Amino acid sequence: MKTWTSLEIEQLTQGFLSGTPLKELARKMDRTPTALNKALTRFGIRRERPKEEKTLWNDFGNAEKLHTLNPMTAIKKFDRRFRKLQNALVNQWVPMEQVLGVLDSNGHRVYMAQAHKDPRESLYALDGRTVTALKIIFLANRYRIAHDQAPFYVAEVTC
Repeated sequence: MKTWTSLEIEQLTQGFLSGTPLKELARKMDRTPTALNKALTRFGIRRERPKEEKTLWNDFGNAEKLHTLNPMTAIKKFDRRFRKLQNALVNQWVPMEQVLGVLDSNGHRVYMAQAHKDPRESLYALDGRTVTALKIIFLANRYRIAHDQAPFYVAEVTC
């Protein structure tokens, strides 16, 4: 392991701050890109990125910060709650309009963009993005799970 001299640290700092690619800097300095990456952090040239808060809209790119769960955690959490309250919770088969109403009440603009004979292939506009019926139901169910409610099931869409 080669030690870093103050001249090399200065050269690394100047190159990094000027936007020179790390591969090119590594070639010039006769070091590996991995060594440069570690040195950038070790010497405080590059600060750690702040951790991004999870959002309900990671799937769709919305940056609004909300208390949400990733899909696997949400399923596991719901499964535990469901087992506890299994007698009280029942599958709720609902029309698609009710699912759209849940999203609408949570501040989303949602409407059917393109109807299809097979409801699973219908397309919806959700906050300006085109999504399938299953994504609409998935998002509505994430809201319901976060509020300890049973998920929606839509006839001919969910299996």
